[in-house]
Amino acid sequence: MAVVCVVVVCVLCVCVCVVCVYVLCVCMCVVSCVLCRVLCLCKQAGPRVTSAVSGLLVLLGYGMTCLALRFSFAYPWLLGIFYMFVGQGCWGLGIAALLTNMKNYSGPHVGKITGLLSSAFALSSGMFTLIWSGGFSPNDNVSGFILTMAIVVSCVAFVATLTMKVVYPKLPVENSDIDIREDDTEEAQQQQEYKQQQQQQQAKADDESSGVLPQQHTATTATATNIGTTAVTHAVVSENERGIDITGKDLALQFDFWLLWIAFLIGAGIGMMVINHLGDLVLSLDGTASEKNLLVGLLSLCNCAGRLFVGYVGDQFKHRINRAYWLVAVFSVFAVTHGVFFCIMEFWYVPILVALTAFSYGSMTAVVPVLIGQYWGLKHVGANYGYMALAPAVGSIVYGQVASFFYDQYSDEDADGCYGNSCYEVAFAMTSSSALVGAVLVFFLARRQSMLKLL
Repeated sequence: MAVVCVVVVCVLCVCVCVVCVYVLCVCMCVVSCVLCRVLCLCKQAGPRVTSAVSGLLVLLGYGMTCLALRFSFAYPWLLGIFYMFVGQGCWGLGIAALLTNMKNYSGPHVGKITGLLSSAFALSSGMFTLIWSGGFSPNDNVSGFILTMAIVVSCVAFVATLTMKVVYPKLPVENSDIDIREDDTEEAQQQQEYKQQQQQQQAKADDESSGVLPQQHTATTATATNIGTTAVTHAVVSENERGIDITGKDLALQFDFWLLWIAFLIGAGIGMMVINHLGDLVLSLDGTASEKNLLVGLLSLCNCAGRLFVGYVGDQFKHRINRAYWLVAVFSVFAVTHGVFFCIMEFWYVPILVALTAFSYGSMTAVVPVLIGQYWGLKHVGANYGYMALAPAVGSIVYGQVASFFYDQYSDEDADGCYGNSCYEVAFAMTSSSALVGAVLVFFLARRQSMLKLL
C-alpha cells in the first residue's frame, strides 16, 4: 500500500513539475538569450575577448552584491539579477577555457583534458569554502568574502585575457618555412596552397600517430587538405567520426540531441538535489554539523575523482566503447544507490550515497562535453554545449523544488526543521525511478550512435 501511495504521489509530482517547467521555460528563454550571447562571443571573438567580458560581468555582479549588503538594499530580486551576471560571467570563463583546450588538445587527449578542467570546477567550491571558513566566517564578514571572490575571479579573467588562445597543430611542409595556424577569431589569416601529395603524406603520418582508425582516414585527409580555410584540423575530426558540424535549428531536429538533453536534465537534477540538500539531509537523520562538513569535503573529492577517472578511461577505450555507455553506468549507479537509500533511510549509508552520487555526477559532467563534440562537431561545440547546459539548469530547479516541497510538508514548526525518514523519502523514490529512465535513454542513444558509426 505504501508503494502505491508513493507511485501516486510521484505521478502528481510529475504533473506539478510539468506546470513548473512551463513557467520556468519562459524565464529560461530570457536567461538563454544572455547565455547564447556569451557563447556566440566565444565563437566569433575568441577566448580572450570572452574572458575579458566574462571577468567584467563577474566583477559587476559581485561588486554590486557587496554594495547591496553593505548599504542594506539587498533585496532578493535584486540579488538575483546580480547573481545572474555572476553566473553568466563564470560560465563564460569556463566555456572559454574548456573549448580552447578541447581544440588545442583534441584527438586522443580530449577526454583527459575535459576531465581535468571539470575536476578543477569541482574543487573550486571546496577551495572557496576553506577561504570562507578560515578568514571570514569567524566575523561573519559576508560582504568582504564576496569582494574577495570578485577580485580573485577578475584577476583570473585578466590573466586569461592575456594568455588564452587557440593554437592549432602545425603542419610543416617540405621546402617551406610557413606554418599554417588559425588566429584567435578562428578565421584563416591567409590561404596557402601546397601540393596535394605532400599534404596527404603529412595527414597520413599524423593519423597513425594519433590513433585514427583506417576508415576515418578519408575524412581526416580531406580536412587536412582544406586546413587553411576550415575551423578545425584533421586532429579534431578524428574525434568526430562522421565529420558532422551542426548547430541551431539543425541541432534541434536531431533526435539524439534530445535524448542526451533529457538524460542530462535527469542526471544533473539527481546530482544537484543531493549536493544542495546534503546539509538538511544529514540533520534530518540526526547528523551533526561536523559530520555535514566532512560529507561536503567527501562530495567535492569524489566529484573531482569521477571527472578525472572517466576522462582518462574514456580516452583509453574510446575505440572500443562508445562514450555514451559511460552514462549508462552513471545512471545505473544513481538508480541502485538512491533506491537502496529509499529502502533503508539510515545515516550510516549517507557517506556511501554521497560518494557514489558525487563520483557519478562528476563522471557525467566530464562525458557530456566530449559527446557533444564527437556527435555534432567541434566547430560549434560552444553553442551546442550552451543549449545542452539549459538541461541541468532546468533539472536542478525541478528536482530541488520537489525535494523542498516534501521537506516543508513534513517539517515540524516547533522543531524548526524536518526530522525523520519521511523528509526525503519521496524525493529519493523520484530520483531512483527517474535514473532508470535516464539509463534507458542513454543506452538507446549509445546504440543509435554505434549503428550510425557503422554506416
